[in-house]
Amino acid sequence: MIFTRAHLEGILAANWPAAARLVGWARALAGAGAETLPKILVLEIRRILRPAESLIRRLVVIMAARIEISLPSAGTGTSPAKPRQSAEDRAASQGETPAHRLCALSPAEPFPVSFSISRRRGPPACPGFWMPGMTRYVPPEPEVNPLVSAASLFARLDKLEAVLADPEMQARRVALWMARRRADILRTRNVRTVPLRPWGLMPGAGSDALDALTHSRLLYTAQAAQAALFDGAWNTS
Repeated sequence: MIFTRAHLEGILAANWPAAARLVGWARALAGAGAETLPKILVLEIRRILRPAESLIRRLVVIMAARIEISLPSAGTGTSPAKPRQSAEDRAASQGETPAHRLCALSPAEPFPVSFSISRRRGPPACPGFWMPGMTRYVPPEPEVNPLVSAASLFARLDKLEAVLADPEMQARRVALWMARRRADILRTRNVRTVPLRPWGLMPGAGSDALDALTHSRLLYTAQAAQAALFDGAWNTS
């Protein structure tokens, strides 16, 4: 499909409310900022957050693709890029001996040999023996729904809500990031210039928590982000 400026503007207008509903759904399930939550609830919230993060990231990239960033050239007072030093040069400048020289022993020095036998890891080669009168080992019953830490979960929610509060600022940050990375490519540095996975791969697109309509929104937005980055969809009418 060929995307145009009108398509991208329609995608932004329709999918930002959808992304806000996904984040609000996850926040409603998580509740207040508790330290622990039931594991089943945490897994359910993660199944919502992963596609929400992917959708918001691609919406931000679509917005960032239309922002023009002009970086200062090399002759406007910026310091030139320093050449990379090897490990040997860095060690020599710090007064240290390189690692490969530390391993070079003189013929008069004994070679360090360790005769310690490492312990065997893993289960034993044969099952344990049992005789009448011996007590069998009974493992404890696992908890049905144990409590797990929810700190990382609430941190992800806070970041998504911050992006939803001001997506324009996040789009400018992404546009500046891409512009700097493209400038690094011109200076013969092999760096990543696109903040998305290649070939339209989208984390969370196969989540069981999504309905068919939301799943279609995710895939359509992923295609639009690829078109905005590589096909110049913002410059078409």
